[in-house]
Formats: sequence, C-alpha cells, structure tokens
Amino acid sequence: MVLKGDTTKDIRLEQGDTIFIPLRNNSARIAGAIPRTGLYEFREGETIQDLINFGGGVGPNTKIELSRINTSSEKRDLTFVDATDSSQLSAELKGGDQLNVVVSSLIIPKNIELQGEFVYPGIYGIQEGDTILQVIERAGGLKSNAFTAGSVFKRRAVAEQQKKAYLLTADELEKSLVDAVTSGVIIEGEAYTSLKSFVEKLRNTEPEGRQIIELDLLKMKRDPKLNIQMEAGDILEVPRRSITINVVGEVLNASSHLYEERLSVSDYINLSGGMSRGADKNRTFVILPDGNALAVNEKLFSKGIGSRSVTLLPGSTIVVSRNPDPFDTFKVLSILTPVLADLAISAASIAAIND
Repeated sequence: MVLKGDTTKDIRLEQGDTIFIPLRNNSARIAGAIPRTGLYEFREGETIQDLINFGGGVGPNTKIELSRINTSSEKRDLTFVDATDSSQLSAELKGGDQLNVVVSSLIIPKNIELQGEFVYPGIYGIQEGDTILQVIERAGGLKSNAFTAGSVFKRRAVAEQQKKAYLLTADELEKSLVDAVTSGVIIEGEAYTSLKSFVEKLRNTEPEGRQIIELDLLKMKRDPKLNIQMEAGDILEVPRRSITINVVGEVLNASSHLYEERLSVSDYINLSGGMSRGADKNRTFVILPDGNALAVNEKLFSKGIGSRSVTLLPGSTIVVSRNPDPFDTFKVLSILTPVLADLAISAASIAAIND
C-alpha cells in the first residue's frame, strides 16, 4: 500500500518500539527498463504481476523475459512472458526468479542537432535509416548564405575513437621518453617539460569527433553513398560563407586575412610576417573548410601540392608547423605528426565556424 501512496494502515512509531526484520525467505529480482529495479522479497502466492508492480510497472512495446531455475537440469530456463496475457502474469513466483524488462529500440528517442545556416535549425528526432538529406529537408533546407564546403559533421563514435587514439599516443610518447632516457639520450629540460605537458593535454583533450563529409546536395542526390544515415547524437553545423584565410603556427603574426583569389599560400604567410625561426616549411599544410588537410610541397610552395595546384577556399587555414628536430633524437616525430594534424584540424574547424 505504501508503494501506491496509501499510508492509512501505516503505524506511527513510539519511543521504545522495536522493529524486527526476519531473515529473508523467497526473493526475486527485476531488472531492465523499469522504474524501480532491484531484489524483492515476496510472500507465498505472489505473482509475476506483483513483482512487476513492485518495480513500478511496465510500459507499452516492452518484452518481459523470465529467468527461472530448473531444479532438474540445475540450469536456468529462459522464457518470455506476454505482458497482455493475464494468465501468464498470474503465475506464482519462485525463489531465484528474475524478470528482465526490455524495451523496443524503435521507440527510444533518438535526436540529432542542426546548427548554423538552416531555415529551421535545432534538435530533430530521427528514425532508423534517416539520411542527411531527409533531415535537411525537414529543417526547411539551407539558407542562401550557407557555406556547405565548410560544414562540420560530428559523431559520438568518431569522438570515442579519437579519444582512444589520443590516449594510445600519450602512452607511446611516455614510453619513448623512458626508452630515450634509459638508452643514454640527453633530453634538455625544456624539451622534456614540453613533451610532458603535451602528454597531459592529450589525456585531457576531449575530441570533437569530426567526420569529413561532402555536403554537396546535388552530388548527394546522385550518389547515395554520400547521403549517409544519421545516428543519435550527430551534430551537423553549416556556417555562413566565410571571407577569410587563417594563418596559424610558426609565423611572426598568426592572423586572419580577407580572401583574395589571386593570393597563394606563400602570399598569405608573407602577409602574416613570414615564417619564424622555429618553422619547418617542409611540414606546412592547408586545412580546407571541409576538414581535409593537404601538405604543401616546398618546391611548388606558391603553386601547389605535389603535382596539383592548391585551391584555397574561403575559410581555409594555413598551418606552419614547428621544426621538430629537437625531438628527433628520441624518435617521437612519427607519433606526434598525426596527432598534431588532428588537433590542428579541430582548431581550424572552430576558427572557420567563428568567422
């Protein structure tokens, strides 16, 4: 009765009263999608329905699994109980019974978020199989100033993978430091402190989980592979058209410049004061608005990337890396490079969105 809020038969305690709680006899457990999971003692004659009531009841679209000890086989038998069949619900409980309540995944709410230049940005529910195009259509489409080339798509599963990679990299760096010291390599105090600080940042950094997508609506309609299915927790952000080029890293004055089609990578670096002494122009790269990172070829510095030309788009970020030679002596460059690039892409994404 107390479970239902009825206290008419509740007894008011007085000073000197003794409450005796005997040893528990028969008990059964209820677990899963139910308000009050737990182990409940039951009296002789109480039923599966009584245990469900103890747990707070079940909703629609649920399944109830009964796990019961088979004394003959000394194993557990698993059967499903029909929540709409009163004859099954009235079956008496036995000691050691467990009810597992599961709910259909089809009715669990799944939400994604659209940010930026949508007609109706906000949080939307999705169903199994919903695609990016379908969600964009429900949001009223994109506004005229939407810059799809700079779209940022974030996914929880990708963030989890990135976090694992960061932690693994931190472990590898610590191992490299230990191996270097034990092999007699002299590491200057400043370099050691910098790497130790970097390892701590790797462990504490929470990746944004960016996944590179091509948000070209016409291409997505022609090629279903580009029109990926949405998952719960996805975030799609479409910024307004950017008018800047960002230059960061080992330059004298890291800054943003107005985009001019005639200017090359080296032109923008010169506008930022040129490279600093600690720069390594062999590791200069461009992060395009869609998140793709392309290395700049030293010999074709003002013209291109390898055998093809660099097409700088508004919202691109030019990253001039620091010369890693001081760290080459204990071979951490191969570990650092992909992580630094990943972190730089994240920073560039934020910069492009904030323009």
